[in-house]
Amino acid sequence: MALPDIFHNRRKPLAEPNFLADVARKDIEQTSRALAKEIIRTPLLPCMAPTYGRSKFLKRENLQPRGSFKIRCSLNAILDLAPAQLSKGVYTASTGNFALGLTQAARARHADVRVYVTETAAKSKITALRELGAQVVAISFDDWWSILCGESPAGEDGTFVHPCSGRAVIVGNATIGKEIVEDLPDVDVILVPFGGGGLVTGVALACSLWGSHALVYACETEAAAPLRSALAAGGPVEVPVDKDSFVTSIGVSTVLQSNWPFLNAMVDGVVVSSLEATADAVRQLAKYNHLVVEGAGAAALAAAHHPFFTGKRVVAVLSGGSIDHDVLASILTVDGSHAHG
Repeated sequence: MALPDIFHNRRKPLAEPNFLADVARKDIEQTSRALAKEIIRTPLLPCMAPTYGRSKFLKRENLQPRGSFKIRCSLNAILDLAPAQLSKGVYTASTGNFALGLTQAARARHADVRVYVTETAAKSKITALRELGAQVVAISFDDWWSILCGESPAGEDGTFVHPCSGRAVIVGNATIGKEIVEDLPDVDVILVPFGGGGLVTGVALACSLWGSHALVYACETEAAAPLRSALAAGGPVEVPVDKDSFVTSIGVSTVLQSNWPFLNAMVDGVVVSSLEATADAVRQLAKYNHLVVEGAGAAALAAAHHPFFTGKRVVAVLSGGSIDHDVLASILTVDGSHAHG
């Protein structure tokens, strides 16, 4: 099996003012307390699969309510809204995980929710969204991406909640980084799945504020590697996307302009894994740790096999567990006995 590709970033200074400039440890600690009523502090436990010369730990965000870390940032975003904003209803553009958390948080506060999804969104997530009471609107990828870039859908008058940008979202995600460095103070590397950049930015922010020496690497797959390409080019560029990939929660065509400065300033690099290695990581997690993890989360464990991480204490953030049952079954029925570096 081919080894993951790694790109090391020379981090660039972040210009000020920016919406994270005033975030302090106390803000993340206060957010943790506010979220504690509706989320769990997920365990950080050893990976029981073969380690190949490194200590691997799993941050099990797939165990969160609704099966994803996104409950943290979506709930924090809802808590940040005024009653007048909630009264108009909220909407988002999400392939599922963020939308699930947002819907749960908003419906608990009697707010209507509209979720704009791509036509390739996982069926399991669509079903769950409707069961929670969201109105699901399937649109083309181009229209979906336009919403993420700031365009409002025709006729939409609700309050937009961005799934991977904004202060409340990033601070919500930073609670994950806080927990990692508290539970494993001598962590060397944190591997974080990269979708829109909100998760890896939040983890990196917490590491900085807690004075951790940990390197933070974003994880992509060969299905689409927009951050790897952006860091190499010095700015966001368009990349091809394999829309038939089983990895559905990460892998878009370019890095959001709103998140690019933070990523360039705070992320230490990118690891790009093959789809074969990512599927093998799904199998390893099921076999050795008895965990159901979607492709995006498994990408972090796949990245841990790169030789650069030999001898290091590595945390892989398992971002979610929402994988279609037929996809999981097809992965598990393949022999995954491969050697890793």
